Amino acid sequence: MFDETLNHSTKNKQLDIHVSVWKDDRVQSRFLGSQFLGHATAQDLLHRFKDCVQDLQLRKLVSISMDGPNVNWKFLELLQQDHAEEFGSQLIVVGSCGLHALHNSFKGDVIIQQFEACLSLEAKSESFSAFQPMQTRLDVFLHGHLCKSYPELWTFCKKLLLLSHGQATVERGFSVNKEVEEDNMQEDAIVAQRIICDYVSVSGGVLNVPLTKELLGAAASARSQYRLYLEEERRKQESQAQKQKRKAAEDHVEELRKKRVVLNEVATSLEKDADKLAEQAEGKAGNLLEKIRRLSSCFIAELPEQLQ
Repeated sequence: MFDETLNHSTKNKQLDIHVSVWKDDRVQSRFLGSQFLGHATAQDLLHRFKDCVQDLQLRKLVSISMDGPNVNWKFLELLQQDHAEEFGSQLIVVGSCGLHALHNSFKGDVIIQQFEACLSLEAKSESFSAFQPMQTRLDVFLHGHLCKSYPELWTFCKKLLLLSHGQATVERGFSVNKEVEEDNMQEDAIVAQRIICDYVSVSGGVLNVPLTKELLGAAASARSQYRLYLEEERRKQESQAQKQKRKAAEDHVEELRKKRVVLNEVATSLEKDADKLAEQAEGKAGNLLEKIRRLSSCFIAELPEQLQ
């Protein structure tokens, strides 16, 4: 699930991405991360989405939930193409025959047989008739009755329960974004705050957060990790500056090479024009000398007669 809203601290759109996953016997919706972008095309959106989910096993991705702008539908079309090329399967599009696509992705006959058996046996039991959705989660209830006895039907139901029924989870996260926003807050800090808030919420409150060795170790090494982060950022900036300097030098050399080609072409053209003019001058000079020679011959022939 993903949606975007304006972040007033960074003055950019904040794209929040949530995932719904099975954990033990129930479905959990967790905050995965955020991407910050300005005006974006569908291709830009796909690139940012892949950056955020690069650590996930996309082969197991079932569906994408989003709101309705045209750029999002174009994004879904591009994602479907990439997913089909890489994994040979299509994602379920909720609202566009999603259940039909889901049904066709499993062994339909086996699912129907197990579903009929469940209706004839399990559905008539006292636990089904006494089920209270306000007191017991549906996913927990179905897990207890279908997981072992009806594996194919349960696999189908697991996919079905993962499908999003709206954007409420993502939009509730926008309220959390406003609470954690502060002036001059960096993008990484915003994402870190959101991840902390999400983990506290899943744990049931601050007092219920398990103090594991990993958490205590991370807290103890926070300062050293921060220094390593600053050092890594400094190296990145130096590397970027060197790349820009090298690129500027390469661009200058390329510009000089183009100027050299242009000058060679101009010189060649001028040389051809000079040769052509020289030939024309030689031709005109030859005609003039021939005319002078004829006049001289005539004058010499007539000179004795004039002297007599």
